Amino acid sequence: MERSWFVWAFVSVALVGFQGCGGAVQVRPSDLAQERTEAIAAAHEEDREFVIRLNPPRCDAPAFEVRLDGTWHRVFAEPDDEEGPVAQARTRLADGSTLDQGAGFLTVAGELSGRTREAPSGSSYLVLEINLLCTESGCPTAEDDD
Repeated sequence: MERSWFVWAFVSVALVGFQGCGGAVQVRPSDLAQERTEAIAAAHEEDREFVIRLNPPRCDAPAFEVRLDGTWHRVFAEPDDEEGPVAQARTRLADGSTLDQGAGFLTVAGELSGRTREAPSGSSYLVLEINLLCTESGCPTAEDDD
C-alpha cells in the first residue's frame, strides 16, 4: 500500500513538472533585430550631430555607418541626390579629404529617422537624414541661422 502511494506521488509530481516546462517561446531573429533598431532610433531621436564613415559592404547593405554609443551601425543616408550633403559626404569620405575626426570620419548635422528602410538582402537599417556637413569648428547651431 505504501509503495502505491509513493508511485502515485512520483507520477503526479513528474506530470506537474513536465507541464510546467512548456515549449520555448519562438522569437524570430528578424523581430529581435527590428526591436533593437527601433530602440536605437528612440535613444538617439534628440541627437542632431553624428559621426559617419563610408564603409562599403560586400553584400546588399548601405555603405554609410553612424557611430552611436561607441558602436558603428549601418544606415541609409538621405536624401541621396546628386549634389546634396549625402553626395558631398560620399565624395569627401571616398577620396580621404575629410576635415575633422581624423581620416575616414566626418561630422554631419541631421536627424536619425524613426523609420527604417529595407535593403535588397531583406535586412532593415536605420535612416540618417543628413542636412549638412560640419567643419572643423563644428556644426552650425540654431543661433547661427539668425
